[in-house]
Amino acid sequence: MLNYQIAWRTVQVSGLPKEYHKNIIICDDRSVTAENVAADAASLIKSEDLYMIGVDYTNLMVNDEDVSQVTSLFAKLQTLALKGGGPPVWAFTQLSGQGGIPRVNNLRWSRMIEAFAGQIFLLYNPQMYGEVDNGSTASIRYQEGRAYIIEGKSKFGYRRGGPGYITVDWDGEKGWGDQSYSWTPL
Repeated sequence: MLNYQIAWRTVQVSGLPKEYHKNIIICDDRSVTAENVAADAASLIKSEDLYMIGVDYTNLMVNDEDVSQVTSLFAKLQTLALKGGGPPVWAFTQLSGQGGIPRVNNLRWSRMIEAFAGQIFLLYNPQMYGEVDNGSTASIRYQEGRAYIIEGKSKFGYRRGGPGYITVDWDGEKGWGDQSYSWTPL
């Protein structure tokens, strides 16, 4: 998706007024560092009424071998989220390449992410990965035209007793749909 499409889709899904698409600032510069993100976000928090801060490609902001860079990145994101009741900070990262239903421990640097994150959500679309399993061994039963948002962890407690997932519409051409279905415990 192009940046303007992401902005429009965000407004559409969230139910915000259409003019809010101008408030969605997307920086897709791959040379941005954790320090840049923290500084830019801090100045935006002071000057703008933000709904959220989303940081994608967190994996590309650090050297895989340098754990101190990873720690610094997640500590800065946590500080932004906790500062003066600011907006939530969402960090997007890739899974470690293992197949099947994603779990928190499939995230790169999962222990560090768990230590810093208030909540962890995992997006899962079995159709994208050819992992269609209608058997009883899967804890998420495959449904044609559906994908899943898994709540893997919450420091705030669980409203429904523990981790689980929400089933949502999925169209291979348009992406996530507008319809969501019931909560299912894992």
